[in-house]
Amino acid sequence: MLPPPSSYQQHHKQQQHHKQQQQQQQQQQQQQQQAAAAAAASAAAPSPLPRPNPEPQHKHPPIAATAAAAAKPPPNPQQQQQQQQQQQQQRGLEQQQQQQQQQQVQQQQQQVQQQQQQQQVQQQHHVQQQQQQQQQQQRHVQHQQQKQQQQQQQQQQQQLTMGTLGVSIWRARAAP
Repeated sequence: MLPPPSSYQQHHKQQQHHKQQQQQQQQQQQQQQQAAAAAAASAAAPSPLPRPNPEPQHKHPPIAATAAAAAKPPPNPQQQQQQQQQQQQQRGLEQQQQQQQQQQVQQQQQQVQQQQQQQQVQQQHHVQQQQQQQQQQQRHVQHQQQKQQQQQQQQQQQQLTMGTLGVSIWRARAAP
């Protein structure tokens, strides 16, 4: 942002403008003198010579441009202050938009993190359920093994009792 023009800068511009006006006046005087000299020489010469153009056309546009520049009013400091304030407001709005965009990005990242955490919790819960099912299956297998062991023990006891009964009957028959 440019600072408002100081009184020194305005004074310097006025001096430059004054110098340009003096240079223009000197150029016009030189052109008039040259035209007068050329007219006197053509009048004194026996053969008619074409009169040179005292004011060439290519010098008019700079004079008109400097006149337009001189007619242009100096910059208003209030307008410059208003422009600076508008620029500051625009920059403030741009900063607010950038902050809002950053906040939106942060919110999206937080949402993604929350979703990931929820998925992890669901996975952990699923793993716990699988572990509970495995424990129940292991208990069921252990229960079946206990039943089989009990059945085997009962069969062994029956076989022993049958064996002792058979021996006692055989001895009773073999006795005189």
